[in-house]
Amino acid sequence: IYNRVDATHFEVLPKKPSDRYTILYAGRLEPGKGLANLEKLAAMVEQSQEWCLLIACNNAHNADLFAHLKNTEVVIGLGLHNINEAAYSRADLVFFPSHSESFGMISIEALCAGVPVMGTPVGILRLLAANKFPGAHVFKELGPQVLQEWKGIVDNFRLQVNRYDLHQLVDHEFGISSYRKEWDAVLGDRLDTGKTN
Repeated sequence: IYNRVDATHFEVLPKKPSDRYTILYAGRLEPGKGLANLEKLAAMVEQSQEWCLLIACNNAHNADLFAHLKNTEVVIGLGLHNINEAAYSRADLVFFPSHSESFGMISIEALCAGVPVMGTPVGILRLLAANKFPGAHVFKELGPQVLQEWKGIVDNFRLQVNRYDLHQLVDHEFGISSYRKEWDAVLGDRLDTGKTN
């Protein structure tokens, strides 16, 4: 049974206007979450005229690593009540570089909000990308042409994917309303019906 997302917190919001593409990283700034790749990406974005990086983290640990960068913004302390409006609505692509995940809620939240995800093949993202789920992509390494490649992915997403339909698809597959159905399918006859032996 997969984790669930409350789709009401991740409605599709109008993309905030910007003259650049915005990559969002949401999560803790820790080595296991792919901090080295995030730093590498930030250095690449720093040399770009087309991209900026938004980092949304729940505490200030390691935020100082990005303080000197002019194309990177760090926002600390966003929560379920405001991360969609303050972060996902600004993103053209969500970056998910984690080394290991049992699930990876960021991927589902982003897709629910109508934003494509580019990440390492871990957790649910690996399965989604393998099944060609709209907006789910994995990378192996951050090569020199990666931003150009990602620009193509974002542009294609805009042309080919209806963000509202994607939200509905995520809600159907991973929303709270499907949780009971998943358990019913797994447990079947083993559910306690209230009968005694």
